[in-house]
Amino acid sequence: MSPKTRRALDLCVEVRQTVMMGFDMMATARELVWSGIGPEGSREDRRRLFYQRFYGLECPW
Repeated sequence: MSPKTRRALDLCVEVRQTVMMGFDMMATARELVWSGIGPEGSREDRRRLFYQRFYGLECPW
């Protein structure tokens, strides 16, 4: 395998690992926000509160 091909494969692995780490971080952030929202209230109210806390914006629905 040529060095150029090897470097391209290594770069693909690095990009994949970076994307997967980003997905893991997003999932962790979502879990943290949900853990701060109590079970009281309707599902719709809880989702609205999640949106406001997670994105920092008023819920559009």
